[in-house]
Amino acid sequence: MRRAILISIGFHAFISLLVFQWVSFRQVSYVPRQVYDVTLVTPAVAEPAPRVVRPVVQPDPPAPEPVPEEKDEEMPPPPDEPKKKPPVKKETKKQVPTTQIQKTIPPAEADTSGQQMAAPPTGSISFEHDFPFAHYIGRMRQKIAATWRPPGGSPEERACRVYFRVHRDGSVSNVAVEESSGLSLFDQSCQRAVLQSAPLPPLPREFKDAYLGVHFSFLYRESE
Repeated sequence: MRRAILISIGFHAFISLLVFQWVSFRQVSYVPRQVYDVTLVTPAVAEPAPRVVRPVVQPDPPAPEPVPEEKDEEMPPPPDEPKKKPPVKKETKKQVPTTQIQKTIPPAEADTSGQQMAAPPTGSISFEHDFPFAHYIGRMRQKIAATWRPPGGSPEERACRVYFRVHRDGSVSNVAVEESSGLSLFDQSCQRAVLQSAPLPPLPREFKDAYLGVHFSFLYRESE
């Protein structure tokens, strides 16, 4: 009996399923679908137009400037060199110190023909400063006497006093006639004797002044 119940339940369930499907089929209208065939086509990529490269037109180089032709210039003949005239020496008078003038005076040669020989010069010596050096005075007197050449034809006795300065090294300056003999040739011979005796011996170390002022007297006498 149980089997019959199961069969009956299954049958009724089957019938109910059929009824349900039929009702559903009638209510739902079937709408056919429209199907479109679509073909997807990739658009062609346009190739870029080729880039036209314009050639760079370089300007023509400037034409070289024409080099002027070097013309051989005709050199003028060299002018004749003027003959050089021998230079004319102009006599110019220069002022010469007295001491230099006295040095240029030629020594007078004594004319001893028919006359007696002159005696060695004698005379006194004085100084501007205290000068107690007898040995130096003797050497100075001896050297000046050796260079004195009095002129011939002088009277039996004639005197002249000359002033000069002796510097530390023995050089002589400021030679001048203090007392004339009255005969220019005789006075010049006395100045010449002082100038030609230079340089004298250097002044002694004990003497501290820069120079020594000397008054030198020349006395001329003819020997008998």
